[in-house]
Amino acid sequence: MIFNTLQELWSYSLYCPICKDVCRDIYISADTTQGYQESEKYEKQDHTLKITILKTSIIKINCLTNKYECESGSTPNSIFIDSSCNKCEYSTANSCELCFNTSNNEVSNIAIDSSCFIVNYKKEEFLINPHYTRNVLIIDDLSKQSFPQFEFPLFEFPLFDIDLSNKKKLIHKLKTILTFG
Repeated sequence: MIFNTLQELWSYSLYCPICKDVCRDIYISADTTQGYQESEKYEKQDHTLKITILKTSIIKINCLTNKYECESGSTPNSIFIDSSCNKCEYSTANSCELCFNTSNNEVSNIAIDSSCFIVNYKKEEFLINPHYTRNVLIIDDLSKQSFPQFEFPLFEFPLFDIDLSNKKKLIHKLKTILTFG
C-alpha cells in the first residue's frame, strides 16, 4: 500500500479500522550505524515530524513534502513507523523501510508493508494479515486453537480487499476461503 506523502501514511497508521477511530499508538525505530534503535522521542505537530534518535540525532521531516533536514547528529539510513490499537488491541500497521535519500533530502519508499487484524464474531476468531509488499493475505482460524500460537503453516492467499464493516459476513467469507481455498 503506497502513499504519496508521509502525512498519508501517518494518518493511515493512526486509524483503527476495527474501532473506526483514531486510536492507534505510533512507534518509530531507526536503522543507524549502531544498528536498529527505537526513537527516544518524537513530536508530531501539524505536518512536521521531529524524531530524536540516540539523544544525538534530531531529524525534522515535512510530512506533506517528504523533505527532511538533520538538525543535529547523523541522518539514519531509514526509519520504520509501526502502530497498534490502544483500544481494541486487535489492529496493527507496519511501514516499509522509509529511506532517507541524501541526494535530495527526501524520504522515499513511503508504504505500508503489512497490517494485522483479529476479527471475532460470537465464538469465532480469525487472524487476517495482509502483506502488501508480498501481495498476499495470511489467514488463520484462531477459534480452532485452544490457545493462539500462530504456528506455521498459516494459509496464504492472493491479496484482496477486506471489508471490516460487517464481521459476520467477513467471518463467513473467511471460513469459505479456508474451506475451498
